[in-house]
Amino acid sequence: MTTYDIIKAAIQNKQTIEATYDGLPRKLCPHVIGTKTGVQQCLCYQYGGQTSKGPITSDTASNWKCMVISKFQHVKVTNDSWHTFSNHSKSQTCVDQIVAEVDY
Repeated sequence: MTTYDIIKAAIQNKQTIEATYDGLPRKLCPHVIGTKTGVQQCLCYQYGGQTSKGPITSDTASNWKCMVISKFQHVKVTNDSWHTFSNHSKSQTCVDQIVAEVDY
């Protein structure tokens, strides 16, 4: 199963994932997957782990991450609680050709 397939299945089943992205450990809730200008990407809500600016310490609107699939490593589905933020219904610009998205 490819990284893309794992993330797509997590979206379809509304599951959380853990992964390394840009060399940092991340805890993510993937919401949308597809492509933008031909590049496979996903929109995730990061609820734990590290970012380039430090650790995730709380749920905020800035925890939304537009992520390139090819930068993921060591992706696995977890049984953590689902996370999102109140602005989840705001139009996203990360993916223009949506393949799967979380069903609310």
